[in-house]
Amino acid sequence: MKNHQELFFELIRISIGCQSGFSRIPSKQEWSTLYQIANKQSLIGVCFVGLQRLGANADDGFANIGLDEMQYLTWMGLAAKIQQKNEIVNRQCVELQSTLAKEGFRNCILKGQGIVLAYSESLRLLRQSGDIDVWIDGGFEKINAWVQKVAPTKVVNQHHIDLEVFDDTEVEVHYHPINMMNPWRQKVLKSYIKEHENECLSDINDGTIHVPSREFNLVFLLVHIFHHLFTEGVGLRQIMDYYFVLKTDGNNAKILKTVHELGLDRFASAVMWILGYVFGLQYEYMPWEPCEKDGRFLLNEIMLSGNFGKQDERQQGLYNSKWNSFWMVHMKTFRFWRFDHWAWFWSPVKRISGYAWRRIHGYRQC
Repeated sequence: MKNHQELFFELIRISIGCQSGFSRIPSKQEWSTLYQIANKQSLIGVCFVGLQRLGANADDGFANIGLDEMQYLTWMGLAAKIQQKNEIVNRQCVELQSTLAKEGFRNCILKGQGIVLAYSESLRLLRQSGDIDVWIDGGFEKINAWVQKVAPTKVVNQHHIDLEVFDDTEVEVHYHPINMMNPWRQKVLKSYIKEHENECLSDINDGTIHVPSREFNLVFLLVHIFHHLFTEGVGLRQIMDYYFVLKTDGNNAKILKTVHELGLDRFASAVMWILGYVFGLQYEYMPWEPCEKDGRFLLNEIMLSGNFGKQDERQQGLYNSKWNSFWMVHMKTFRFWRFDHWAWFWSPVKRISGYAWRRIHGYRQC
């Protein structure tokens, strides 16, 4: 499997233009494994670009790299669906932001379609999209009142509300972009968000997708990746997002102080090592010194858990009750003590307080 992973990392670098070809041509069986890994990491579309860069096409070009016709057509079919979905979601983002602007809400699209603009043009429509995350200012009471008027829901948590306005795409309205487990570091994060909201939020309706600033994304995405490490799980798609944001022009020095105050220096160094080892990110683009020991540990966790931990075999069947789920999540996150022991300590407190808050207000988990 390790050998398959190395081939998969080569395929990623080929797909993003950091490597020209494989060190050796994969066999038909190895291509099946590469497809399974790409699917687990939600990178089917991006990796299909790698196939195209290698010369694969419908006129038997796939045979030159060891693929058979059915493997190629399956990969191509899913890539086409991902592209079509992205086109739909992009239009929905513009429509949603237009509606919000008319309602007087400043807003921006977070993560997903908010990151895809940082990708190279050949990859933008092939990044596997999920739901739409939109950050709106105005505070919980005002935003919740509007959501309940437009599409009443009980699916609310402590930083976003479900908004059912599209039949085929989920929308999460964030009244806070993200939260942290540690209450003291949450104060630092809230202060940072407040400081940058004017540069991120827009009420302009010009038919384009409005996204956060590069500096904000470098902090926000790192916190988001860290948050998912302590909840569902982290996949390579999230790390790839960070790669492309780092590659855009800008000053990295401004984010170092904030990340240090958030206690994420060691985690950031682990992410830097993965970005260099898997994605070929040059050292000069790295704001933090890469740490191989922590990076290898984090990469192993990513490869086992997959995108949002949905295919983590270690967790199958463990969450058959709320109490069992609560306990197993807490025990699972003990593995990440090295990155922030206070996050592990506050994690169950945060989940309990969130559960109590939802019960008091009659909401349910998103």
